[in-house]
Amino acid sequence: MLIATLNHIKDFHYWNLGPDGTYQNGFYPSLVRVPGRKGYIGTCRNGRANLDDVLHIIHYDDEFNLTYRKEITKGEDPRTFVFNGKAYSLTWDPNHQEILRYKLVDLVDEKVIDLYIENVPPSHLRVLGKSWMTMQKDGELYILLTIDPEINILHCNVETGECTWVTHLKILREVFLFHQAEVEAL
Repeated sequence: MLIATLNHIKDFHYWNLGPDGTYQNGFYPSLVRVPGRKGYIGTCRNGRANLDDVLHIIHYDDEFNLTYRKEITKGEDPRTFVFNGKAYSLTWDPNHQEILRYKLVDLVDEKVIDLYIENVPPSHLRVLGKSWMTMQKDGELYILLTIDPEINILHCNVETGECTWVTHLKILREVFLFHQAEVEAL
């Protein structure tokens, strides 16, 4: 049996429609509570809902009052998570090129880690998607990209940004502790 817990705290959208009909002052916060730390930490998308949007690192106190905000990088729709006791956000840098930049943002040290994805497979889509889900197993970071029509998982090194594909069923069994009968049922 695979057991998962969700520690995502607060996630919402907010956009002001400007007088010229464009979205302004928008943000999309993604917050988590880090063990041993008061309040919440995360990132938010800020901008006009276009390719120039940026991410801000944000801190809230226990009553959700904003206590800190700082621009960190271009990006959109951040996914904030805790990995090995430290807060990160996963994002991507939207642009009109064929190859997009996926990034991790270290929210404590306030640094951006570009992800280098091994042998990015050809796809009819110009992007690998952006609604990725992070997972941790034995102190290692894994990112689930898709589950349908097939499972696609990356193993990522947060120090170097190097990501390698983990899609073989044998490796899935080891990583996620599937029992043989459950694997065969897939």
